[in-house]
Amino acid sequence: FPGKFKRTQLPFYGAQTHLHGSSSRQAKVMNTQPDVAAAYRGRLTISLEEKSGSRSDGTSRPQANVVKPLKPLPPPHMSSYTLKLLALSGANLPRTKASALIRGSSYAVQVSVANAFVSTPMAKPSKDRSCDFGGAGVLTTTFEASTDMYQIPDVVVTLLKGQGGGTPIAY
Repeated sequence: FPGKFKRTQLPFYGAQTHLHGSSSRQAKVMNTQPDVAAAYRGRLTISLEEKSGSRSDGTSRPQANVVKPLKPLPPPHMSSYTLKLLALSGANLPRTKASALIRGSSYAVQVSVANAFVSTPMAKPSKDRSCDFGGAGVLTTTFEASTDMYQIPDVVVTLLKGQGGGTPIAY
């Protein structure tokens, strides 16, 4: 693309807001370091333009200039998708400092894409640190996303620990 790059919308990520502990230190890290973020937060419209010529410092390297704001792109064509989850079991679940504590904890698996997610019911692990999630069967939800596959956010698989909705402990 000589000179100009196509305007596009890219997904961006941050901390999960619908889970307990979203204001924690880990959430602050996810909201400031996108390479460790685990939840889709929206789309960002970007466009790049390379200009040749001299820079103010006398070099001829490409430079970035502040340009007039971009006009918003029209909304992408959307389609309905179905997210399905069939989690059968989890093995070698994380140990805690006291092995007795693990028996008091429950675990669940959550799969999310865009703003949609499905989660298994919380399950208590056995003595060998495994959980049986198979009783939940196939869990489904529908969501709207762009028909352009490059604009569909990543699928994130999360291990939750605790009671109720759980707290994310692994992505």
